[in-house]
Amino acid sequence: MLLKEKMWKTVLDILFPKHCLNCYKKGTYLCDDCKALINISNRYETGVDYLDYLFWAGPYKDRIIKACLYAFNQKYVKELANELSDLIITYIRLMDNCPILKKQLSIIPMPISKKKLKKQGFNPSYEIALQISKKLNIPFGKDKTILLINDIYVPEMQEYAKKLKQKTSQEVWGLVVARQ
Repeated sequence: MLLKEKMWKTVLDILFPKHCLNCYKKGTYLCDDCKALINISNRYETGVDYLDYLFWAGPYKDRIIKACLYAFNQKYVKELANELSDLIITYIRLMDNCPILKKQLSIIPMPISKKKLKKQGFNPSYEIALQISKKLNIPFGKDKTILLINDIYVPEMQEYAKKLKQKTSQEVWGLVVARQ
């Protein structure tokens, strides 16, 4: 990070200090105590239309997950990608015999429209995918089974999975923070 960016971040942290989105404890957007309250899933589905697998870290109705996703998508808190990717990784590690840990994968984030990208300033799916790629050492690309990353499961994932399968002939697995 450049010195100018660090200074700007410090100024923002002073003016708008981070606090837990659930209990308002200062210092982070999701404190350890509140992370422990999240209902992490231990399920996944196979053969969900064009997705060969669909994995989700938790239910969208979980109020802490919902608050994090709202801040991430509607308040544009890009830093939440770290906490959201940690939820996904916790889900993967808690699940017995998780297929994600057994297969050679490549990551593709769910694309968003240029209009939404301009408004939001970042692609939420890309930010989560970037963190997962770094933390689990899964490369970006289309040369292996594709792990399609998104913040929330949406029907558009099926449409994009269909296109990916037509282009690459690879399996496409969906991985999201939350599912309705």
